[in-house]
Amino acid sequence: MSLAKRKVGETVTISGVSVNDGSRNFLESLGFTTGEEVKVVSKLGGDVIVGIRGGRIALGRTTADRITVV
Repeated sequence: MSLAKRKVGETVTISGVSVNDGSRNFLESLGFTTGEEVKVVSKLGGDVIVGIRGGRIALGRTTADRITVV
């Protein structure tokens, strides 16, 4: 299931990221790697705000749809 479809308050584990290499490198630098836990903090107009590695990051719906979580 994609990160965009998770409910606010859920903590999930990243199982895959399906983006191009440039975007993958950027997301990995932010901590979006396989096995990393993220918490869905908020959803605003399709965007998703997640807590990861002690910080918060906002992702657009398209990007959040391409991050697979369990």
